[in-house]
Amino acid sequence: MKIILDTNFIVDCAKYKIDFFSEIDRICLFPYKIIILEKSIEELKKISNKDSKLAIQLIKNIPLFLPCVHRGYFY
Repeated sequence: MKIILDTNFIVDCAKYKIDFFSEIDRICLFPYKIIILEKSIEELKKISNKDSKLAIQLIKNIPLFLPCVHRGYFY
């Protein structure tokens, strides 16, 4: 199972000091991989506030980033 984290989730976890690694591990009773899209990383770098900087520090230990290959939006 792949768990894809979006920018808002990562920023909110950093803002409210939520250890999402532990929480996901506690909730998910199955094998999983945490994935963050490259576009989310780019978006975090563009946002220049304290929470986004904390978020970047929080996720830098995640080994897998997926490139975003679509053009446009999904609804």
